[in-house]
Amino acid sequence: MIINAWAKQMTKELTFIQLKAGITLGIAGYQVPKEGLYVPLVTDFLAERIKQYSEDQVITVPSILQGILFLLGADPEFKYRIQYEELCRHTSDQLYSVALEAARNLENNREFSKAALIMRGYNVFHPKHDQAAIMLAGYYIRVTDALGSASKELRESLMLESLQLLENCYSAHQNNTILLYYLGRVYQWQKYFLKAEITWKLALQKISDEDQSQLIRDRLHQIEPYARYEEGYQLILKGKNRKGLELLIPLQQRLPNWWN
Repeated sequence: MIINAWAKQMTKELTFIQLKAGITLGIAGYQVPKEGLYVPLVTDFLAERIKQYSEDQVITVPSILQGILFLLGADPEFKYRIQYEELCRHTSDQLYSVALEAARNLENNREFSKAALIMRGYNVFHPKHDQAAIMLAGYYIRVTDALGSASKELRESLMLESLQLLENCYSAHQNNTILLYYLGRVYQWQKYFLKAEITWKLALQKISDEDQSQLIRDRLHQIEPYARYEEGYQLILKGKNRKGLELLIPLQQRLPNWWN
């Protein structure tokens, strides 16, 4: 799978430390297995903590959880996955907050690939957590934007995975404007301009934030001629030639370079 290959290469961003057998990490009901356990830490995050904290404060449960999420986002079949699942089961009350904070911090630094891996790792544990799935889809789309024209196969895989995540969540979250925005982005990428237009207009009805509203209005303005073209030729294909031409002829005048 193309996404797996893309994700797995980012395991180089991790550093492993070995936890001694029997220690509890302060987690109720948990002990490190008798053979000990290698756990991952995000190298950049670890380096920052080394600068800021004393030696006994560098390694924390949240930093270990962050590393586990990143690793399983990069390599869901990693050999210690079962042991990591056991550790995370005992810290289930922390896991989402750790994932959310880590992903948001990475997003603020425009490190969308890393943010995607964090939420992808969380999705390994909680594939039915819709808010996390919506965030993951959004990060995939932002990774695709950053890739530009490179890696066509990877861009297609990321966008199709985003579509599946968003459509799986849609029936339960039809009022979620973030979902609607990103779903419109995928439809636009697919050149389903009418579907994108309908989706964004629905989002616009539900948004009160002016900056978000303007973002969607700009998107709608961008695709408006393409949506009218799609609507016009669909009408013609249905035998409604006059109605179709009423949409297409003005486009010929507005955008003469479109036509051969």
